Amino acid sequence: MNLNPSQSEKVNSINSDYLNKLTDLQANTSLSQEEKLKQLGQMREAKIASLRQVLDENQFKEYLKLHKELQDQRSKRIKEQNAEDPDLSSEE
Repeated sequence: MNLNPSQSEKVNSINSDYLNKLTDLQANTSLSQEEKLKQLGQMREAKIASLRQVLDENQFKEYLKLHKELQDQRSKRIKEQNAEDPDLSSEE
């Protein structure tokens, strides 16, 4: 995305913070699945808002495009796994 050194440092910090929060959320056994999903959505929104402040308009558009491609790949992989093992689809 052609980040300058300052942007690169900030993006790495944002991603690291997100990963730490995600790990904590996954380990939290006191929350229901619904509560975890709600918090995950809030965390994603906060990450995107932070990235929007660091990246310029073109970089942010590129980030969104790459993010969508990764989501599409993940969805495709899950569908393929579910097609191979129908019992997995009940776990989602």
